[in-house]
Amino acid sequence: MQKTISLIFLAVFALWGIAVVREDASLRKISNKSIILGLKLSLAVLAAMLANTIAGYYGHSHDFLHFEYYKFFAYHVFWSIIGGMVLWYGEVWPAGDAKFFIIASVLVPIMDPFAKGFPNRLFLLILANTFVMASIYAVWNFFSSVWSDYRNGKLWEAYLKKIIEEAKTDLKITGKNRIAILALAVNIASVFLLFQMLKMMINIEVTYGMSRFFQDTWLVYFLLFFLWDKVRSWFESRWWTYSAVLLFAVYFILGYFYFPSRLMIIFKMAFINMLQFSLIMIFGRTILGFLIEKKSVVWSGAGDIRPGMILSSKTVKIFRDNPVFEGGFDDCFKDGITREQADAIEKWLKNHPDPGAKIEILEGGRPFGLWIYLGVLFTLLTSKNFLNLILPNR
Repeated sequence: MQKTISLIFLAVFALWGIAVVREDASLRKISNKSIILGLKLSLAVLAAMLANTIAGYYGHSHDFLHFEYYKFFAYHVFWSIIGGMVLWYGEVWPAGDAKFFIIASVLVPIMDPFAKGFPNRLFLLILANTFVMASIYAVWNFFSSVWSDYRNGKLWEAYLKKIIEEAKTDLKITGKNRIAILALAVNIASVFLLFQMLKMMINIEVTYGMSRFFQDTWLVYFLLFFLWDKVRSWFESRWWTYSAVLLFAVYFILGYFYFPSRLMIIFKMAFINMLQFSLIMIFGRTILGFLIEKKSVVWSGAGDIRPGMILSSKTVKIFRDNPVFEGGFDDCFKDGITREQADAIEKWLKNHPDPGAKIEILEGGRPFGLWIYLGVLFTLLTSKNFLNLILPNR
């Protein structure tokens, strides 16, 4: 009976997902109506599964899930909600995409109760597949454009000139802020050191969910990666640097007396994690973020700014670093700018020394529903990371 329920709902999910993807592609947003429909469907099938479980305990069904499954399912729901909220609050996805991910992620163990990574890592596997496939498409799209511009003799103006100019700017900034960059690296390493220490100290029997959290460094990567724009100012603050130095001092003193055999192992692991995270940040947020946004960027000037417009990552960074806006862009979600933010931009453009000043806007947003849907389907049908498919010997 349970297999029948899962197979029927797999077909229902496929149809619902296609409808959501079509809506996202045509309207560049996912409506609450579609999300509510998905929620109703998931509650209905969950009720059917629970009824089948109860019937099984009374001997009326031979193919059912034990009540233990629903405890694990609750863990997965929790992590899926956390994942969706982080991607919305981290200004990666608009609210509609985040809600679609939460519902779709929650439905995976309903369609396959034995999905790999269930309950605590399944949402990460789905996210990995979603972003890897989207990134591969973005890179392919980018190099197709490069090849086209090369054939038309526009490669220098379209790409190389801009890349060289931005690289020169970055090198100048790096040269002036070497100490700040070193402090930032130490501060990030302190997070991983603290995590490794907690991982060593926490009793593995506290709770299943807590013990799994402290075993999985990738959860820290996930939170830092997608919330980086929100927490970067903390890592760049002096109090964090002082705290990090104090943490390392306390660590070496305690380690010398209480765990000398693991002292350098944990220390090295913290810095390896910091270096890995830095590489992920450079490739994932800087390079892929640029490639994904490139196709949607348009320029808008004074008189053209409207609420609901989506700013490019570059524009958001400029506004956040500009004291004129007094923190008005600390929160700049992918649902679009507010009326107050639009008015502030209009005022800034009108008072700009360059009367023709314009800012980067993402035209129509970036429909991500397709990639969420494909990420869920790939995870559901293969229970693998997409990277294992393209790099089988990895």
